[in-house]
Amino acid sequence: MVSLILKNFNFSDGKKIIKCFRAPKISYLRGITLKTIPKRIFVLNVIISAVFTIGVLSSIYGSTLVPRDYSQAASMSSGIIRYRNDLINIVY
Repeated sequence: MVSLILKNFNFSDGKKIIKCFRAPKISYLRGITLKTIPKRIFVLNVIISAVFTIGVLSSIYGSTLVPRDYSQAASMSSGIIRYRNDLINIVY
């Protein structure tokens, strides 16, 4: 994997990528206050992110609980757990 990246990565391209990154201007942030942030969306975003995090952490924890033969399958189940969480979030 590393040799593939090194073989196809050109350092001049890397310099171009770095030049494209810019920090946000302070003027963009001046209009944002606590009153202008939609609190309901913010709280829902925190809850949904917590649910996704719990799904990934539960599959990692589950892989430590099962025997070694099944640990890889348990750790790969995070996609299934996340899909279930996505369905729950769509419904609500």
